[in-house]
Amino acid sequence: MRMSPNRVLRSKVFALLILNLAGATAAWAQPPGFPPPAFEPKSQISIDDFASLRQLVTPGFEELPLDRKLFAYWLMQAMEAGRDIAWTQVSRSGLDIRHLLEAIWQKEALLTGKEKAAITRYYFSLLASHGPYRLRSNRKFVCEGLTQTEFRAMLLRIQIPLPTPNLQQAIFDPEYEKYRIAPTGSDALANSGVNFYGLGMTQEKLDALPEPLRNHPLSYPEIDRASGLPSLTLQKIGSRFHTELSAVSFFLDRAKPYATEAEKAILTAYQKSWATGSPDDLKAAEILWARHKPTDLGFTIGFIETYDDPLGARGTWQGTIFLMNPSAVAKARSEKIRAAARFFENKMPVDEAFKKTGNGNPPNSEGAFLLYFSGGDNGHYFDGINLPNDPEIHKVYGSNSFTFYNKIYAVGATTDQQFNPKELSALYRPEYHALLRSFKVSDFSAYHIEFHEILGHGSGQDLAGVQSKEAFGGDYDALEETRAEVAALYHATDGAALIEKGILPADWDLEKAQQFSRFGILYFFTSSLRGLMDILGSPAIRQAHQLGHHMIFNFLVREGALTIELSDQNVPRIKLSSLEQMRASLGRFWGIIQKTKSTGDHASLKSLISDLGAFTSENERWAKAIKEQLAGQTKPRNAIYLSPEFQLIPSEEGPPLDIRLNYIADGSPIEAAILRETQRIKLGAERCLILLSPTAL
Repeated sequence: MRMSPNRVLRSKVFALLILNLAGATAAWAQPPGFPPPAFEPKSQISIDDFASLRQLVTPGFEELPLDRKLFAYWLMQAMEAGRDIAWTQVSRSGLDIRHLLEAIWQKEALLTGKEKAAITRYYFSLLASHGPYRLRSNRKFVCEGLTQTEFRAMLLRIQIPLPTPNLQQAIFDPEYEKYRIAPTGSDALANSGVNFYGLGMTQEKLDALPEPLRNHPLSYPEIDRASGLPSLTLQKIGSRFHTELSAVSFFLDRAKPYATEAEKAILTAYQKSWATGSPDDLKAAEILWARHKPTDLGFTIGFIETYDDPLGARGTWQGTIFLMNPSAVAKARSEKIRAAARFFENKMPVDEAFKKTGNGNPPNSEGAFLLYFSGGDNGHYFDGINLPNDPEIHKVYGSNSFTFYNKIYAVGATTDQQFNPKELSALYRPEYHALLRSFKVSDFSAYHIEFHEILGHGSGQDLAGVQSKEAFGGDYDALEETRAEVAALYHATDGAALIEKGILPADWDLEKAQQFSRFGILYFFTSSLRGLMDILGSPAIRQAHQLGHHMIFNFLVREGALTIELSDQNVPRIKLSSLEQMRASLGRFWGIIQKTKSTGDHASLKSLISDLGAFTSENERWAKAIKEQLAGQTKPRNAIYLSPEFQLIPSEEGPPLDIRLNYIADGSPIEAAILRETQRIKLGAERCLILLSPTAL
């Protein structure tokens, strides 16, 4: 891991404290204190034309016993200590850019108004995406509002050393390291800006390596500059990410006294995998995780989500903590869906050979509030997770699916809060306004997410001898998310089946169930229309969920199941067809997608992505019309979801009195979010560096 001279100096200072580690622990345990909030915390903090500040408001944490709060607290410390791992993985230049912005931010008082505005927006964008790429659009953002010459002059004036020419190019040149993940058809490694493969590694060179080198999940393959030969660095203690993983492991040891026996076994297994770098040890840890059924606190930690790797083989570092949702209604619903998985599998509109045999092992599904996140696939767009990724673990042990209800919790009690009046008028035909007021978006979202995770990801099988994840490489995640989304929409429009299995409320009749389906379809695909603005001008759509939505949308429009009509202002709006027509088209597409997966036909998948995943000229016209119509009302391009501060309340002697969550007050400006995120990052880095042995410097 590269270190700037300033970081090396800081690391040497902190390394001296290793001699008094026990005393240092108490010092780290105290993040900057905040007075107890004299306000009711809100999820939405502030919003303007550029930035949206939101935070995770997690009801129920205060009622946990102290030992469980302490378990969450030490998990948080571990996850913060590993935060820079994800920053290093998701961009070759992102961590260095962030360090430069941290240095500038410390001298914020010396900036002119123009400089502060440009730096604030650029820094906010970087923090919001955990790097210099927007996930949904695959587009790199650059510093706007200052020229490169003005930027250099600013640095010289405030006495910050000029960055290298390459780093300046990364900040200002939109063509330099342009793609987060390379477009389909180009070299997946040479043309991607993420950092899962070393400089000089290309797809052709990787394919020439023996199997252990190609797909080792805890490896970093690169080309040795001196010899020109491939080498393999392992992501483990003593190798790549030594400093961070050492700190992570240290804090997990602090969490274990407050863990259940099952949690201790999981944490120990993950620690072993980071000590050995063994794929078998990592798999053993994931099996323990998949078999565990948390009752109050759940967590994920490690090299988890594969979305960021262009080949889908290596996981991005990620940490999440969630509080299980005590809602009896949500729990009963998810259990009914899971119990009916075989019934819905039989209804899959695909060849019998592609359906699961036997009873299968559908994902366990639990509702939860996301309490904390660090690193990984942004975390800001989470609706739920379904892990682990290994198909063999899925087949034998199943998986754990957690649906996060923070967004649902924040929606509010009345349907009138769901739609901005201008958006309602512009994007929905007048005859649908009554329908939109009849149901809540949060209700449909709950069903939809659970169908996606349980009946989507848990459905289907590969033919004998086919391993689709290996066959599709970096295209697998887009296929899998498309498949799960089609499944969710297909089952969500089957009102009769949902009533038969008792999944919908008991007092609903078929007519109300079908109206609910129409509401959901209207809302979902209008959101897809609106989402075209997110990818307007994108070089290529590569975020798995976004690409999946786009492919489904384009297929249904071509089929005529979705009719797009223009308003008097030329804004596209959906006209609903019959549910029968919608289900028929969804079924046809599901058949195509499932056959592609089950047979491992990569050529067919590439063709589908090239065809349906393209941002067409018609898509562009629609996006521009929506953007123009909603000018001043559009959602900002950038959003930060803030985890609350975990504050340890000490006692004069003995164990802590409590762990408190501190929130930012409603109406806080962008600067407040940047300051808090900068503090979190700085503390996380220091937690790592304090564990760095002097012999490793």
